[in-house]
Amino acid sequence: MALTPTSQVLTPDVKNALAAGLPSFRSADRSMQNALLDATHGFQVFTMGVPDVLPNGAGLKGATLSGWRIAVQMKGVAMAGDIYTMPRGGNQPTDRPRLACVRQGDQIEALLRTFAALTQAPLSSQLPTEPFNVHVLIMPGLFTDALWLEPQNPGSSQSYLVPYHTRVDGVHLERAYTEKELIALLRPLAIKWKSYKRRPYVARRAAGR
Repeated sequence: MALTPTSQVLTPDVKNALAAGLPSFRSADRSMQNALLDATHGFQVFTMGVPDVLPNGAGLKGATLSGWRIAVQMKGVAMAGDIYTMPRGGNQPTDRPRLACVRQGDQIEALLRTFAALTQAPLSSQLPTEPFNVHVLIMPGLFTDALWLEPQNPGSSQSYLVPYHTRVDGVHLERAYTEKELIALLRPLAIKWKSYKRRPYVARRAAGR
């Protein structure tokens, strides 16, 4: 059996949210909009916070689904639309999916490059030869984002995490880590955050606002 990394088929409500929201983003010209609208697959986005990597933290079991990232490459330009699916409060509450942003840049390029690298040496040799669902895992406060490879056949293997963005010393990009291995590298930073009596503000990029 070959290593098969698979993104997820976009659900109708996510595609509708993308189509409804794109006209509001002037940064996305017509060709960019069409490239995103033509996409059939995307990455479910999960958020794992500082408490989840502390001793006795929940780890990946504490990761919460926050939305979708639809990432495409067009004429050498990497772009993505982020769809939030968690309920939003405030003056305009809603529980419907909505397009939060359209972005380009190095991190989207790195995401797509890392996804492509999953089936190529040397990264492919670090992973079992079986099918995986691939999600995006963002970790606010831990300065690391990764692809989360979840086995399609429960019990056949463990999950793997492949960072595509990090500012943490000792964490390597495009390298496959087990949950335990990556958490061990991130835990010192989480403990440092916890030690602050008044914690500096950390932007929650998937807060649904």
